[in-house]
Amino acid sequence: MTSTLLLLMPVAAVLVWIYRYLLPEESGWTRFDLVLFVALTVLATCWVAWVMGTPLDGAGPLWPYVLSAIGVYCILVLGMAAGLAWRRRTPAATQSRAVASAEQQT
Repeated sequence: MTSTLLLLMPVAAVLVWIYRYLLPEESGWTRFDLVLFVALTVLATCWVAWVMGTPLDGAGPLWPYVLSAIGVYCILVLGMAAGLAWRRRTPAATQSRAVASAEQQT
């Protein structure tokens, strides 16, 4: 299992770099991003452990590694897309609340 995770790390590092590049300019790396990546790492590790522990009768010896990689990349890409969508939506909502409260005070 450890070797599988080590083989997936370079692509995961590139995906994290892309995530950081696509963040809105006015916001840097936040606690939300840290929690997101810790959760994605835990989910990906659980997926790999489950796939490696599941007997795949009739499949070749390479099939668990292929299935692990497919699952991990899906978890990472979908999780990062959800995180980016959340990060891009949240500042606009916060700004509109601030404008509304400022208009009420005047």
